[in-house]
Amino acid sequence: MVEASVRLQSVPGGATVFTLLVPFYRGVTGAVAVGVAGETYAFPLLRIERLVRASADQIHRREGMQYLALEGSNIGLVPLAELLGLGSTRAGGDGTDIVVVSQDDRRAGFAVDSVLGEFDLATRPLDARLGRVADLAALALMPDGAPVVLLDTEDLMRGALERERQHERLVGESDESATPRRRRVLVVDDSISVRELVRQLLAARGFEVQVAVDGMDAWSRLREWPCDLVVTDVDMPRMDGIELTRSIKQDPRLRNLPVIIVSYRDRPEDRGRGLEVHADAYLTKSDFQEHGFLDVVHSLIGDAEADA
Repeated sequence: MVEASVRLQSVPGGATVFTLLVPFYRGVTGAVAVGVAGETYAFPLLRIERLVRASADQIHRREGMQYLALEGSNIGLVPLAELLGLGSTRAGGDGTDIVVVSQDDRRAGFAVDSVLGEFDLATRPLDARLGRVADLAALALMPDGAPVVLLDTEDLMRGALERERQHERLVGESDESATPRRRRVLVVDDSISVRELVRQLLAARGFEVQVAVDGMDAWSRLREWPCDLVVTDVDMPRMDGIELTRSIKQDPRLRNLPVIIVSYRDRPEDRGRGLEVHADAYLTKSDFQEHGFLDVVHSLIGDAEADA
């Protein structure tokens, strides 16, 4: 990014010219600002299908999930405050404000405390040092200069749809309570030999295992395949194990998911990086022992067979 600079040109006996160069790096995004748990957030207009003030008879509950009845369809309804880890959405006395978002022929409704209006917001990217922050796309300024966070609607849609899939799966599991669920483990490593070794160890103990080739692949799989534990390497292309662990622990929906880092790096500073991102365990490949690894897995999630 170009830095600001001042250039001075002076002609003896004549004029002096000051030239101020200021970089322009902010974009402008049309958005709808909403109030959620005492904070202000914004949805990009591009993804909003409509805004709804829903009455009580438009919202119904089925097997623990809420749905919005709209034009003959039932749209999954998620309190935005809960999705962002902010607590509960306040129920309005004269209805519930809902932002209906559409993407790839799928729709979801996000219940908010209030709709503040439509604005053109000056936006700028999140600081790269933060890494990837779930559900947040950019920072922005309201017309009065107040800061606001622009939401990542793609992340929100994945979260809402995953919430619905998890609920459907739990309902199905309760209907088949005689068949215990096997705990799931995601193994992340760019080395096929290491991936296969860890996969076989876990599968032999009865765990359901999937593999990912790097952190980005793992992040995508976590949205589609909820699991009970992640076992990850550190040095991988696209997204390494440290950034993957940080992303998991910063995500309100995943922050309680245990993560074991298994790495060739065994210096104290390397272990320190793992602790900084809140990994639940850090093992070195040089000291990797089958029973020791399985003991750590058991201490974090128990046996392969979950309670029915």
